[in-house]
Parts: sequence; C-alpha cells; structure tokens
Amino acid sequence: MKKTNVKMVTLAVFITTFMSAIEGTIVSTAMPTIIADLDGLAIMSWVVSVFLLMTAVSTPIYGKLADSVGR
Repeated sequence: MKKTNVKMVTLAVFITTFMSAIEGTIVSTAMPTIIADLDGLAIMSWVVSVFLLMTAVSTPIYGKLADSVGR
C-alpha cells in the first residue's frame, strides 16, 4: 500500500471512531428527553436497542458503499 493510502485509511478510521463516539454521546445525552416523550423508563431499553440495531444494520450498507466508491 502506498504511504498516502495508509495515511488516508488511518485518517478515515480515526474519523469513523470519533463519529461513533459522538453518536453514542448524543443518544445518551438525549435519553432523558426521549424517555419523557415516550412516557416511561420501561421504554429506555428499547431506545438503546433500536440505536444499536440501526448501527449494526447500517454498517454493512456503508461498507458496500465504500467498496463501490473505492474501486
């Protein structure tokens, strides 16, 4: 791999990791408001589960998109 490609890949991994951490922080910060709007603490586990499920579903989609754009 060329030196510039290694730098670009490293930068992309750092940005992706940072954005993932920011997403988690945003969801956890907004959790009290979300729970208040949905009327109850029993729903809290569903909010976290849906967030993690959507993250897991979108990862292969973004991977396929990265493969097609990178070629």
